[in-house]
This record gives sequence, structure tokens and C-alpha cells, in this order.
Amino acid sequence: MMLNQHRLLLIVSAALIVFLCSSCGSETSTEPVFEVAETTKASDQESQDVFREVISPPTLSLIESRALNENNLVSFGFRSSKAGTISYSGSCTSSTRNAIEGDHHIRFVMMVEGTYDDCAIQVTDSGGNKSEPLRVPSFKVDFTVPELSQIGDLKVEGRNVKVGLKSSEAGKLVYSGNCSGDLVYLKQGNSKG
Repeated sequence: MMLNQHRLLLIVSAALIVFLCSSCGSETSTEPVFEVAETTKASDQESQDVFREVISPPTLSLIESRALNENNLVSFGFRSSKAGTISYSGSCTSSTRNAIEGDHHIRFVMMVEGTYDDCAIQVTDSGGNKSEPLRVPSFKVDFTVPELSQIGDLKVEGRNVKVGLKSSEAGKLVYSGNCSGDLVYLKQGNSKG
């Protein structure tokens, strides 16, 4: 983004302060550079002090979230280099609107079943500088309870019982009671236990 030169003159007491925002020559810059030049006149000598400060937008980075998708409550972790206002784009939103400098864990609200791969956040600091959008990793919200059914007869082999299972979805198999087994994950469809 090419920044245009803007000049603002402000006279305070006996000092002239010039605010100059410009990009360097014909180079492209994404960070505005503000020069503050203070000119004072003492007798016939004029002196000028120039102070340069680079004003950069907030930077965002992913951090590990406690649970990106647990019980269909989706939380997202990020770190911001500056405080500011959070804005959301895509299919995700949250009631969290303010960012502090540091780590955040926000929870997305009003999720419906489906895959979310278009979500991003931005932080705008108090000076109006916007961060680059930070893309939220793709995730799935699933409210459908998996259906598990037995296929075929139980087969007793010594102290072991073998059973065939059919699952409507892939997922982790949890045993209860006095049962245990080597099968930990089920694929969608038929599995042998």
C-alpha cells in the first residue's frame, strides 16, 4: 500500500511542530512512518530536531487453545502484540470484542452443524491500525450422536468374546463395566472387535 504524504502544521508557543507521514520514495510500505520535527528560533539561529517513530499495526499469531472443538463449544487461541478491538469475518463470531496485549482464548457462539473453514479475526488498535487477518484453522461442529450396533453373533474364544460393530461415524470407542478391548478407534461402517 503506497502512503500519500500528509502534512499538518501546529504552532505551539514559540515552537513549530511538523507532523509528516510519508512512505520512503517510491518504495511500498505497510507501516506508516511519522516524523515529528520541532523547530525553535533562538536569536538568529534556527535549530531543528527530528524524531522518527514507526507506528505499526498489531500482529497476531496462533497459540494452542485449550480445546478447539470440545462438546461443540469452539474456542480459539491467539496472541496480539497490541490492545484493540477484535473484528470477526467468515462464519464465526464471538461476544469477545476487546483484545489486550498478550494471549486470548475466545469462544465462538451460535455455531450450527457443519465445517467451518472461512473464519478469521483482526485487531484494530486505538490509532486505527488494523492487523493482517488471522485465519482460524478449519474445524467441524457435529451435533449428531453416532449410532453403534452389533453385527453378527458374539464369538467366545477362551476368555475373550469377539463382536462385530457397525458405526454411523468414525470415532473413539469407550468401554464401560467389566469390558475392555484392543479396539480404540472405530471407522465409519463395519469393524471387528
